Amino acid sequence: MISILVVSHGDLANSLIHTAEMIAGKQEQVQTVTLAANDGVDSLSAKVDAAMAKLPADQPTLIFADLWGGSPFNAAAQIVGKDPTHTAL
Repeated sequence: MISILVVSHGDLANSLIHTAEMIAGKQEQVQTVTLAANDGVDSLSAKVDAAMAKLPADQPTLIFADLWGGSPFNAAAQIVGKDPTHTAL
């Protein structure tokens, strides 16, 4: 099974997963990370690491970010750089 992590500016990640679960039901192996206006890059990276730790380490993770080149995408790219079994989109 593939895990999913959604990383976004603001509350978009939570809203996307909430909406998807309204349609498809509760999903396992899905985590979200949100970037608040007062969060720095280090704080975001720590949140992404914590979310990844909640997902199975022996399975690939598909990481969705809301803006290519933005802080959420860059944090996702760092994860892929450490473990290329994961994919960032």
